Amino acid sequence: MARLFEYQGKKLLSDNKIAVPRGEVCASVEQVSAAVLSLGGEAVIKAQVWSTKRAAWGGIRLVASAQEAKSVATELLG
Repeated sequence: MARLFEYQGKKLLSDNKIAVPRGEVCASVEQVSAAVLSLGGEAVIKAQVWSTKRAAWGGIRLVASAQEAKSVATELLG
């Protein structure tokens, strides 16, 4: 069984013409802020880790603005 991060699985699905929600992979706080703006100002920030409990430890967060996304990304990326 292959272990994939969520973004890798979404790419495989998309490449095979299966609809997936829009999203962007970001490695910096600045990228997260810009991505949220390009996605319309509201988004779900998800830490890409191999864990079944991301939400329980705060790795999945809803944000309503680029500023809030920047704050959440700072927490998640350190």
